[in-house]
Amino acid sequence: MFIACLVLFRVSSTAQDKKLRLHGVSIGAGIASTSSATAETGLGLNFDFSTIVKSHILSLNANVGTNINTDRGEESFFELNLTYGRKWLIGQNLVIEGHLGIGIFTFDEVIEDSNFNIDLPGATTGFPFRLKLLYYPTEKFGIGLNPNINFNEGITAYSLNFILQYNFN
Repeated sequence: MFIACLVLFRVSSTAQDKKLRLHGVSIGAGIASTSSATAETGLGLNFDFSTIVKSHILSLNANVGTNINTDRGEESFFELNLTYGRKWLIGQNLVIEGHLGIGIFTFDEVIEDSNFNIDLPGATTGFPFRLKLLYYPTEKFGIGLNPNINFNEGITAYSLNFILQYNFN
């Protein structure tokens, strides 16, 4: 994963010596949930860095969610993903981005009821799918919604975040 992160933001070795530059940064907060039997809606946070090569968006995305159930305990997940995406203008100042990728997914649980147990790997490969629906009131600053889903061998994770995005170029 570390090597992939370096590749994402390193200087390319093309004949014209063009650089991959940081295109944008987004941060979001919202709700998160999992597909486990104890899942309840909780807090979700996400963060991503992106670069654009021609019309292709490459991003490094982190997403975390926690569900606190006072009757049973706590569930939380963390994912770190590399994604490929595209964006489409769907109206004046309105953009939709679609992203697919691969990453690391972890799930933790603290269950107070000892009769209930979920047997999951500590870390597994995740396959994220996410969208960004962004409105740009200015050329560089966007606000919007960011639904995310992560498919993996353990527990499917969902989140819906309100995001702020800043584009550098």
